[in-house]
Amino acid sequence: MDDASEDNTYQIALKTLQNSDISYQLIKKETHQGKKQNLSEAIQKAKGSIIITSDADVVYRNPHWLLTIANYFKTYSPNMLIMPIDYESQTGFLEQFQLTENLALTAITAGYCGIQKPFMCNGANLAFTKHAYDLVNGYQSHLHISSGEDVFLMEDFKKMNPNSIHYGLIRELIAKTRAVNTIESLFKQRVRWASKTKYNSNNINLFAGFIILAANLLFLALFVAILKKSVIMPYLSIFVLAKFVFDFLLLFLASNFLGRIKQIWWLIPFECIYWLYALIIGISSLFLKPNWKGKKIN
Repeated sequence: MDDASEDNTYQIALKTLQNSDISYQLIKKETHQGKKQNLSEAIQKAKGSIIITSDADVVYRNPHWLLTIANYFKTYSPNMLIMPIDYESQTGFLEQFQLTENLALTAITAGYCGIQKPFMCNGANLAFTKHAYDLVNGYQSHLHISSGEDVFLMEDFKKMNPNSIHYGLIRELIAKTRAVNTIESLFKQRVRWASKTKYNSNNINLFAGFIILAANLLFLALFVAILKKSVIMPYLSIFVLAKFVFDFLLLFLASNFLGRIKQIWWLIPFECIYWLYALIIGISSLFLKPNWKGKKIN
């Protein structure tokens, strides 16, 4: 987001707080110390037992979002609650691409969390107990890494008790954010996300990354086989078709939950280009230093 958009979002959030019965405190930083340091200071000053993190570019939350979070913790007592992210509806091709990709990410995140092997979450819509945060010493184990305050904190929680990390499959918990509107912004954002993997000791991340790259290489292999009229072309076609069916079922489950059933048909054109996108992002994340808001991430 640019400075004007962030300021507008801030003013809307401030007005919402002022019109509510919520007791709040705004902490304004004169100098930038880093996201993790700022979060650590805010959490230290927080008086509540549940910490909820969000991002400046979140544009919609259900009116019962906070109440639903509080009720979930009261009922199930998790250490961390991973909550769903959706994008604000837009009509551009790039926005539709991100909407479709998010359906797959939502299904994978919820699925692995359901079998007590979470490996993804998003600080734009995340909640955890202050007690559990204190038990793992907050962000101390990964303070030297600029980004990833959400994923690395989740990994510390998982070492303590993987069963205490839940995924909130409740529509009132969905937060909507804006899709990026340029290919350059999308590239930088995805490289930043993917670059966290090399600092993560969770083998599931490496395995998932390998599977994604290998599965998308099938399209490249099929393309080469067609050009050379190879005898393995029919077998590669079967694997590609099987991948398409699996992706369709995965997206159907997520689209039903997020209320985006019509979005699933975008899978057909995107399946043809996603293999190239996945390879470019995967390889770039190994060699490029990600950039966020004009700053290099260490």
